[in-house]
Amino acid sequence: MADNRWFVRFTLRLGLVLLGLTPAVAAAQAPTTISGRVTASVGGTPLYGAIVSIPTLRVSASTNGDGRYQLVAPGSTGAVTLTARLIGFKTQSVQVSLTGSDVTQDITLEEGAIELESKVVTALGIEREQRSLSYAAQTIGGDRLSDVRSNNVVSSLQGKVAGVQVTNSANPFGSARIVVRGASSILGQNQPLIIVDGIPIDNTAPGNTGYGPQGTPTPGNLGGYDIGNAASDISADNIASVTVLKGPNAAALYGSRAANGAIVYTTKSGRGAPQQGFGVTATFGATAETPLRLPNYQNQYGQGFGGQFDFVDGNGGGTNDFADESWGPKLDGRATGCVRVKADSITVIGQPAVYDNTHPCNQFFGAGPWMAHPNNVRDFWQTGLMVNANVAVARSSDRSNVRLSVGRTNESGMYPNNTNNRTDIALSGGTQVSDHWSAEASVNYINDGMKNQPSQAYEEIDPMQGFIWFGRQVDMQLMKNNLYRDPNDPFTQQILVGNPLMRRDAPIQYSWNYSYHPNPYWMANVKTTNYSRNRGLGHASVSYKVNDWLSVTGRTGRDWYQNQFRANYPVNDISPFYQGGLLDVGETRSETNNDFLITANRSLTPTINLTVNAGGNQRKNDYNTNMGQVAELVIPGVYTLANSNGQPFAQLYQSHKKVNSLYGSASFGYRDWLTLDLTGRNDWSSTLPKNNNSLFYPSVGAAFIFTDA
Repeated sequence: MADNRWFVRFTLRLGLVLLGLTPAVAAAQAPTTISGRVTASVGGTPLYGAIVSIPTLRVSASTNGDGRYQLVAPGSTGAVTLTARLIGFKTQSVQVSLTGSDVTQDITLEEGAIELESKVVTALGIEREQRSLSYAAQTIGGDRLSDVRSNNVVSSLQGKVAGVQVTNSANPFGSARIVVRGASSILGQNQPLIIVDGIPIDNTAPGNTGYGPQGTPTPGNLGGYDIGNAASDISADNIASVTVLKGPNAAALYGSRAANGAIVYTTKSGRGAPQQGFGVTATFGATAETPLRLPNYQNQYGQGFGGQFDFVDGNGGGTNDFADESWGPKLDGRATGCVRVKADSITVIGQPAVYDNTHPCNQFFGAGPWMAHPNNVRDFWQTGLMVNANVAVARSSDRSNVRLSVGRTNESGMYPNNTNNRTDIALSGGTQVSDHWSAEASVNYINDGMKNQPSQAYEEIDPMQGFIWFGRQVDMQLMKNNLYRDPNDPFTQQILVGNPLMRRDAPIQYSWNYSYHPNPYWMANVKTTNYSRNRGLGHASVSYKVNDWLSVTGRTGRDWYQNQFRANYPVNDISPFYQGGLLDVGETRSETNNDFLITANRSLTPTINLTVNAGGNQRKNDYNTNMGQVAELVIPGVYTLANSNGQPFAQLYQSHKKVNSLYGSASFGYRDWLTLDLTGRNDWSSTLPKNNNSLFYPSVGAAFIFTDA
């Protein structure tokens, strides 16, 4: 018993000390409740989702649908700084005094494009503070996409977001491939999911053989036409902000489609627009472009082999006149002597060739000087011009807003006769029906028309493929000025004799080679391609605010578009269809998403905050395509399936997919410097066996702000 006396004495002394300190502690711990309302400076519209905090005390709260907030400050006295911030508005700070009594403080925010990084739009359209994220995400303003004009909003992200790599097609109006934090799969497409206003949209781009004649009906690898990735339909003038969610954890709530991350676009609305009259915004821009880089060509030797060339029919009837390589005579301006004398038929290294100076240098245009045209490839390309204009009208009131935008883009490509015209119309609006009910919706229509798009292929539909083999003595101006040969001309008759497959009942093109290569201007003006896309994007959502910490949202959205591609290949095209042909493709894609989301955000204690999201999604994907191809025309110039010499190739394909999903997330916050995130999603796919069609995607993450701890 004596051994325990020291413990009894220590306990009694400690109890007396704590009892003496109790009044002081009770006084020091008296909290202060601060409440008020956050509104917009223009019109006094209540602002939902604004973050109100006292940074020095590490306490914060968010505003409800009526713009009201309430936070409890731990026991303290004196003046503190109260800060309010919301994406799209300037951060505002005011001084308040903590006295232990309740404090009421209203705050007004001015619209502005600063402080975008303080709050980001994450998965499912959920807004969160940047500092609370347990994964990497970066937000940039829409103005950074539209300042430097591009016809593709995906291309506009290049160099603006860390860890994002954008690869642009060399084709005019071509697609852009985007990868976040490097490739994660050898065979997969590796691109992130594209989200617009909380709704996933299609970003499909043609494959390597897209619309290419050699890719159908027999699959091949010779290439095809690049008509751009589908997300390029979005107009940069309608983008308020874009957030890149990096890595699978960032987009776990979207399932396997977001394994490579997600790019979340938030479009502009009429919020903050004038209440008297209309706010009008107009933009206009023009951009010129020329080829950045072309191959370096030698200009010492012309078309042919072994130092010899003599054109008869361009198909092997003359000396090396079938050749598309430049190993022929030196380009020294000679008018005769492009073939050797008969006695000098063997090439000996180091021994000069003996040329027949009585024989003229016959070329595709007749006899003439054998000289280089160093800029013949560059002369083919013209200066491209893109002109775009956009007009937006917006208006708002205390409880509603609306915005209408109309845009037009006209492009003339560097490839002759290549044009792209795009019209987009966007309408969005929102309303606060009551203190509990709110709704918002948007619809976007895009019409895209593309004419004479060049291909990217190992085939003559790609101009650069022909230019790799282009004779260095070919005068491009002659190619441009003469698309057709005179059928009654003796020189033309000579060419026809050497080309038995060439038809006499159709125009005969003026070309430098009849074995492999058509006139590039023939391909740009006589052979034609037409592509069009009609697209509709839309969504609508309704939210019910149960109380200050609980809300329910229902949302539906659809992405639908139809592609139509047509290529007409004239008779005597040389390649790919010597006897003429056509390719006609029609595609329809759609994705419909219906989802609900329950959100609870509540402070469990003055230092611990809990946010829970739970919801479900139903996704339906439909794809229909039909294709017809003719490899030989009966009547030149009549491009129909009925004009096929033989059975035309036809194909019809359909696919349908449905995915039901449930998902949820929980975020624990402690004193605004520690956050723990838990998420989970389960998908049930119609394309998997019924008894084994469930897939689960979990994620765990944490954020710790060392400087604030």
